[in-house]
Amino acid sequence: MRPESRAGILAPISDEMKAIRELPLTERLGLYLEQRVNNQANWYATKSIYNKRKAKQWFWASVGLHSVAILMLLYRIKAPETNLPIEVMAVAAGAVLTWLQARKHNELNSSYALAAHEIAPYQG
Repeated sequence: MRPESRAGILAPISDEMKAIRELPLTERLGLYLEQRVNNQANWYATKSIYNKRKAKQWFWASVGLHSVAILMLLYRIKAPETNLPIEVMAVAAGAVLTWLQARKHNELNSSYALAAHEIAPYQG
């Protein structure tokens, strides 16, 4: 039997959870701060950094593709007989820009950073 298929068979409340419930309130609060609040603050901070990095990567990919398309267009003006894939580059640049907007990395970065900031005063 695979471990994940046994999950429904296991007791819903573990012995460790029962032991924590028996602790005094101050100790339970300390555990909650340590294991839940700190975990959440770290998760939000990590996600904020991840989305900030992804937003920069996709932004610079868009800038690069747009730049190549413009350079190809300028070269075509100089040498009209050349056959460069300007349209393909322009479509790729637009697709990257659309992907950046669809993924909303900048908005997610701001949201996760705010959440991490809001949780910070409660960290233990």
